[in-house]
Amino acid sequence: MAEGALPACPIIEDVVGFQPEGQVLTAKAVTAGFPCQDISQAGNQAGLHGHRSSLIKEAFKTYDCLPNAYMMLLENVSALLGMNKECRKVLNYILQAAKKRDLAVFWTTNQLTNVGLPASRRRVFLLLCKNDFTLQQAPPIDHFANLPWNAGNTTPMHKWLVRDNEKRDDHKSRMNSLGNVVVPQQAFLALSVLARMTQGEFFV
Repeated sequence: MAEGALPACPIIEDVVGFQPEGQVLTAKAVTAGFPCQDISQAGNQAGLHGHRSSLIKEAFKTYDCLPNAYMMLLENVSALLGMNKECRKVLNYILQAAKKRDLAVFWTTNQLTNVGLPASRRRVFLLLCKNDFTLQQAPPIDHFANLPWNAGNTTPMHKWLVRDNEKRDDHKSRMNSLGNVVVPQQAFLALSVLARMTQGEFFV
């Protein structure tokens, strides 16, 4: 936001107990990449008992405060769909919360290899929306390469990260810099699939 790549908006330091007010009340959607530490196989898989991943409840509380809201877009690690009992309780909570609010649920998964990066990082994206809502087609997956943060005459970051065929230490450093992230292309790919789902297409 400071560089102008994103529009200015309030930054809430603690989502617990957040009460939307002013212009925020006009929001029509809630997006939440809620913490994965209590879901991930690398974490304790405490599910809703953990104090991090249970913050998904705050996303629904925020949705309930928005009179014009009609959709939610959620993201987390693919273990949300796994067989761990506590993790499944998180998914069941989302499904029950959606049903209570009369929201249809669509979801899809993808990983970094689907968008050209030599790593996994599988993620699940869930779209919760009113039954009469149709998601419009998302922008092309690579459209962000021309946005302001990729300055002219420089190599776009996604290409810099994927100089594959390199096994040197600097290549490992570049891959490690990805960390536990969701790169923009994953979200664009997910939105493209979810848009087709809301338009009546389903995938096996």
